[in-house]
Amino acid sequence: MVTVGQNDDLIISERKRAIYVTINRPAKSNAINIDMLLQIRDAMLDLNKRDDLMVMVLKGTGTKVFSAGVDSKEILALPPKKKMEVYEKLYEIAELSLTTDKLIITALNGLALGLGCAFCLGSDFRLAVDNPEIYMQLLEVDVGMFPFFVLSLSFYHFPPAIASKLVFNGEKFYLEDMIKAGFIHSCYSAENFDRKLKKFIRSLTRKRPKMLKTTKACLNLERSRLLREIKMEHDFSQIFYSDKDPHDLLPDVYKKWENKIKKE
Repeated sequence: MVTVGQNDDLIISERKRAIYVTINRPAKSNAINIDMLLQIRDAMLDLNKRDDLMVMVLKGTGTKVFSAGVDSKEILALPPKKKMEVYEKLYEIAELSLTTDKLIITALNGLALGLGCAFCLGSDFRLAVDNPEIYMQLLEVDVGMFPFFVLSLSFYHFPPAIASKLVFNGEKFYLEDMIKAGFIHSCYSAENFDRKLKKFIRSLTRKRPKMLKTTKACLNLERSRLLREIKMEHDFSQIFYSDKDPHDLLPDVYKKWENKIKKE
């Protein structure tokens, strides 16, 4: 494996036709700060440009938490304009994950909270450690952040009863229920997880690149409506983090999207 980018918080490496993005802040529950967001976005941009790569793998260091999501202490301390800039970066990552013709795998080794949950929802494959204590949860509900990127994706993947509990109640969604919902593709013991993950990746990268690329492009076109919905979430998040009264901005944004939907 060749390391192509590394700092204390994020490790980006390549192995054959796969790029690995490892979140490396176990002391902070693998929370993602602004610099890490930029690096993840850049890694996705690089993935799109390169024909020699077929797969991106998102991992977390440690055994307890895949990612606790964005570093809420850092984000919530920002002034409204800076918060909006962060959400611009989040939208870029959301758009890239749903438009890339490469496959994205989440290696779920622990809890997936907030943006960590969003990464799972935006991936093509989710492989998990067989640990009944693993769950997804949208902590945004409890800390007062708009659930951008996860609202539409939750209702895309799950029945309304499950999605509503995630995005409105912030309830925990445990691994057993993820498996029952068909959300987890494979589940392995902790001892065998890394070996099985590598084997799974090899099985993908041995496929014909043209076939995978064409199939993923077709899928992306089918999901274009979902991307539009995430763009709508982005606009509503801008209201939420504006320094103006949301009640003054909401009618115009609501009307804008209401008209767009009526024209379709």
